[in-house]
Order: sequence, then structure tokens, then C-alpha cells
Amino acid sequence: MLNKNNTDRSYLFGRLLAIHVYTALRADPDDSRVLRLRDKYVAHPRTTFVKIETEVMPDMYPKLSDTLYGKVMDAKADIIAALESNGYNDDPLTEAYLPGYKRQRTAIKA
Repeated sequence: MLNKNNTDRSYLFGRLLAIHVYTALRADPDDSRVLRLRDKYVAHPRTTFVKIETEVMPDMYPKLSDTLYGKVMDAKADIIAALESNGYNDDPLTEAYLPGYKRQRTAIKA
């Protein structure tokens, strides 16, 4: 189950990655740019997050329904707010990103 109270930065970055992957797959299942950046994301999360936001998501967001777009943006805003007070930096992620990723993927699909 998704723990929205978990403020571990790796967990939070994992949640953001899950949202990006889900969004990209919903918008364009043939576009693999987010998946290709996954290894870089783990090593350099902030830099790669910005790259995904500026180079990939502008192509994806217009393809989403207004409702899904709103859910995605709200979820990201909450996570980013938590990161800003708890380590929005480029330090490599720990293995704690995996539960954040998996639990967010499950939650966003529901």
C-alpha cells in the first residue's frame, strides 16, 4: 500500500518515476524515452527528473484526458513539496526508491 507519509527522498523520487512511466505509457505506449532514462534517474534523480519534465512530458501531457492530467499534476505537486523540504538533490537513490516506485504504480492504476 502506498505510504504518502513516507518522506524518504529515495521513496519519493521512486514515486515520481512511477508517475512519469505511467504517464508516458498512457500517452504513447510506443515512446520509451522515460524507460530508457531509468538507470540515469537512479544515479542522478534531480537532473534526470528535470530532463524528463522538459524533454519528454511536454509531448505526453497533451495526450492525456483532463482528469488524468489533473491527477498526475496533483500527485507530482505533493511529492515535489515533500522533496523540497527533504532532499531535492542529485545524490544517487538508495534501494528505497523501489517500494516507492512499485506502490505508486499500483496506486495510480487504481
